[in-house]
Amino acid sequence: MPGTPLSLPEREEIAVALIEDRTVPWIAIGRRIGRHATTVMREVLANGGRARYRPALAERRADKERCRLRPRRLELPGELRDRVRHRRAEARRVS
Repeated sequence: MPGTPLSLPEREEIAVALIEDRTVPWIAIGRRIGRHATTVMREVLANGGRARYRPALAERRADKERCRLRPRRLELPGELRDRVRHRRAEARRVS
C-alpha cells in the first residue's frame, strides 16, 4: 500500500529543485522533501518529466486519481468471488 500522497508544498519544492538544476539527482530532491528518490522520480515522470513538470497540474491530476472509484474485488465476477461465496455458504451450513 502506498504511503501518504505528496502535498502541494512538496510538489512545489520538487519544481523549485528542477528549476535550480534540471540534472539534480532524484535522491537529492527526495532528501530535500523527506521522500524516497523513487517517489520523486515517479511523480516527475508521470507529470511531464524534468523539463515540463508543473506542481499545480500534478496536484490536480493526483486529486482526480484519488477520487476515482474502483470496484471492490468481491463485486467483480471471477474465481475469487465464487470461492468466497462458496466458503461462506459452507460455513453457514455447518453452523
